[in-house]
Amino acid sequence: MKNKDFWVKLIPILLSSFTAWFYVMTYTPLAYMYNDFPGQENVVVLIAVLPGIIAMIGGFAVGGLVHVMSKKTVVVGSIVLSIVGGLIVRYTGDHSLTLAIIGSSLTGFAAGSIPAVNYAIMAEIAPKNMRDKVCGWSDAICTAGILVSTFLAGFLAADGNWTRAFDVYYILVPVLVLVFIFYPNTKSVPSETLEKAKATPDVENVKMNTENSFPKILIGLVVIKFLSALFYMAMAFNVSPYIINELKMGSSALVGTATTFATIMTIIGSSLVFVWMRIFKGASTLVAALIIGVFSLFVVMFPTVPGIIISWMLLSVGMNSHHSSYGSVLAMAPKGRAVGIATGLFFGATFVGEALCAYVTPWMANLIFGTSLPSTNIKTGGILCIVIAFISYPFFKKTYKLAFPKASESEAQATVHL
Repeated sequence: MKNKDFWVKLIPILLSSFTAWFYVMTYTPLAYMYNDFPGQENVVVLIAVLPGIIAMIGGFAVGGLVHVMSKKTVVVGSIVLSIVGGLIVRYTGDHSLTLAIIGSSLTGFAAGSIPAVNYAIMAEIAPKNMRDKVCGWSDAICTAGILVSTFLAGFLAADGNWTRAFDVYYILVPVLVLVFIFYPNTKSVPSETLEKAKATPDVENVKMNTENSFPKILIGLVVIKFLSALFYMAMAFNVSPYIINELKMGSSALVGTATTFATIMTIIGSSLVFVWMRIFKGASTLVAALIIGVFSLFVVMFPTVPGIIISWMLLSVGMNSHHSSYGSVLAMAPKGRAVGIATGLFFGATFVGEALCAYVTPWMANLIFGTSLPSTNIKTGGILCIVIAFISYPFFKKTYKLAFPKASESEAQATVHL
């Protein structure tokens, strides 16, 4: 594929990625939701948790959906669900907790479906020299959407009117129009003959889409990603009650500002994940998870505005380097239609783990420390991320060799020469 054609198709793909993770803005005014519905914290948290569960369904569903409809249809439909869900919360959430939960849930489908579809389509269309970059770019743009939505949500809800934060979903309306017009309208790549493949500039890319291969190690890697997600989201779920309720340090505006700084670092981590993987190779997720764990502990050890923001910024570099490293190898190790299955499983496992973090981490905090204060939850998440980091190493290392065989061969040859 010519590079010019690739960039033309890539722009609307990344534009759709920008909208995928808007649901994360729900964490910013979460403390105000608790205040509006006292004594119902375990129900209110569903506004933040259920989008992750629905994102899991969206991720798992992609493998089947892209075989019966175009990828464009999946993406456009997902954006429509987000707009409908966000506006339901905006106009009914303050007087109906049930409708708030339902509306928020609808915004989650896009979080799993859009990145999974985009991973698969970018693996198909990307030139060979860009395949180790595009998944990270997609994650970076998804995270840029988080940055914009959480920053705006923090100021929109600063007076305590948390439903006003959901005005951010109006941003999706012009995005929907542009994606509907310009997103590449493709279906699953059918089998091609090698003779036809030779007529294209990137024969290797076409070959990749004509063969179907799903290495068994990917199942283990998906399970490890699920376990990691149970704990690395502890900061996101607890930062609002930690700053507003436990420390009494400020309002949702401060939470939104802190989130913005952290998200900027997340975007950098995702954009440069190919550099991260070239440096750390098979240990990419090990190093990233250790960073998540260490700086989660620092958030609690230095409970000041600068301490929390700096620690969260560094934690965020680890978090999205971690996520994008997994995503890159899971998009590149399989071949053909198996790519859609692998990316769907990846996002499904990720989002169900992240959603369950709201319940599993406090349970573990109670088990280990006898309390589930926001600070204790964050500390517990950090400790368990460090433990899982070492468990993940052999799984990721083996998958990395499948995804980047030439890099692995070069590394091995260099070791022999030494």
